[in-house]
Amino acid sequence: MKIMHLLATNSFSGAENVVCQIIDMYKNDKNLDMVYCSPNGKIKNKLVEKNIKFYPLNKLNYSSIKKAIMDFEPDIIHAHDIKATIYASLFSKKCKIISHVHGNSIDMRKTSLKSLLFLIVSKKVEHIFWVSDSSLSQYKFYKQICNKSSVLVNVVDKKEIIYNSKKFNIDEKYDAVFVGRLVKLKNPKRLLNIFLSVVGKVPTAKLAIVGNGPMYDELKEYINNNNLNNNVFLLGFQTNPYVYIKNSKIMLLTSIYEGTPMCALEALCLGKPIVSTPTDGMKDLIKQGFNGFLSDKDDELINNIIKLITNDKKLLQMSKNADNDSTKNNDIVKYKKVLNQYYK
Repeated sequence: MKIMHLLATNSFSGAENVVCQIIDMYKNDKNLDMVYCSPNGKIKNKLVEKNIKFYPLNKLNYSSIKKAIMDFEPDIIHAHDIKATIYASLFSKKCKIISHVHGNSIDMRKTSLKSLLFLIVSKKVEHIFWVSDSSLSQYKFYKQICNKSSVLVNVVDKKEIIYNSKKFNIDEKYDAVFVGRLVKLKNPKRLLNIFLSVVGKVPTAKLAIVGNGPMYDELKEYINNNNLNNNVFLLGFQTNPYVYIKNSKIMLLTSIYEGTPMCALEALCLGKPIVSTPTDGMKDLIKQGFNGFLSDKDDELINNIIKLITNDKKLLQMSKNADNDSTKNNDIVKYKKVLNQYYK
């Protein structure tokens, strides 16, 4: 059985991380041959590092995907997110199509070109995986696709994350860490606004921002203009973010919308409570006051950050809760069992 994972992006972030996890789950299965297929770019370095077979596309278009299919001859195309699913549907007569929706974008919750196109191509799709209950239930045309849909919540390999977090040491300690692409949907400007208020009350507070993206320069300017150079550190993309998560007290997220963020799963595996906006998958991961705090109000987010970074006893208890709860939630065997139902 040959399975092609088709993606529209050429960089490494949440959905790309999920695909790498899936391929890694099946690396010892001699009956399955998987390939990662996407436009060529920075993702190549990550795939080489992870020893994952890569079929690079010159461009994400019909002819490039057709050539990849002719060369690899997949039995199944596992298309990740909307654009990849639309392209994959063009080849539904050649192989089975599985779609995997990794987020809950606003365009999918209303009548839009994106939601309508997905509805049309869904007729050619064998099954649709959704990353969270809300991403499925809030899809504008939920009723038309619910009979071929199921929720598949992300999981991570806890042992591997802990192992990678110990690969090297850094001297710097942080109060909070953000991991992700510096893009509008992650709302990093709000992240800085909130942390500016935290610094106003805890002048020694430190935030590590691990990631890159189009908003990098804008954030750098904000840090300079608000005299946060001794408090906020733009660390760029890191191949091993786990070391920085391990050296932080908590994770801080301010996304506008989100599926089940891999960085949140990883932080919980390392015993880090999370303070976040109440986006989709986070509502399932975080138990209020147990392993983190959720709020869409800045003052509540600020107070909860301060509560954790200044109260060692509270932090220790919630860290233990995060660690213990993550062991229950990351059931790779169960996740793989669900995939196996459609990988046949």
